[in-house]
Amino acid sequence: YYLSLFKASGRVIESLEKLIRDFLWDSSDHLRGEHLVAWDAVCRQRCKVGSVLVKFQIEIKLFKWLWRFPNETNSLWYKVIKSKYGLNPNNCDVAVVGRVTLRSPWKAISSLYERFFQLTTFKVGRGTRIKF
Repeated sequence: YYLSLFKASGRVIESLEKLIRDFLWDSSDHLRGEHLVAWDAVCRQRCKVGSVLVKFQIEIKLFKWLWRFPNETNSLWYKVIKSKYGLNPNNCDVAVVGRVTLRSPWKAISSLYERFFQLTTFKVGRGTRIKF
């Protein structure tokens, strides 16, 4: 669960893609198998129909933390992130200036803000948390 805080390295992504590729491998313990479908064809077809690949699925796990941050203000992880980095004036995201180390999980998460906001819409509701 908490591993979803970390952005996967290129090596991890390659390992996950290998597991997916090997799933399409036709083999048994005694016989060398053959690919049922070429991996490039699988990727090409998936892109045509709009399905997400492993890299985007990993981004989605990080998006979850961006979504949870302004919605779980009483949680321990919110309080830790807020005290370490501070809040931007909008009170919805973290001020990530200068204090974030290269290996900080929050740096990887907050680097996706722009992409996250391109893919989401917000509903005002009662307007109690909206400032104009």
